[in-house]
Amino acid sequence: MLYLFLGLFLFCFGWIVLLLKKSYLIIFINVAVMLNSCLFVFYLFLKKSNYAFPNFNFILLVTFSMAQFVIGLTLLSKYFKVEKTIDLKE
Repeated sequence: MLYLFLGLFLFCFGWIVLLLKKSYLIIFINVAVMLNSCLFVFYLFLKKSNYAFPNFNFILLVTFSMAQFVIGLTLLSKYFKVEKTIDLKE
């Protein structure tokens, strides 16, 4: 039960910072935190159920998390090369 509250806290923290900050990098990092908290809670539900391979699913979820982070950083670096800034204020 404590882990569910941890996942909820991470998701809410990411959502609040997402609403308050005006930088693409900070927004991207908080979206990654929100997705990872959702994957964490999903993994907890798989572990509590009688699914045969919860560790395989954990490896799959971590791989998905790393892939979305790499794709997002690549997109941010391409945007920075074109615009020369990552601020939303402009």
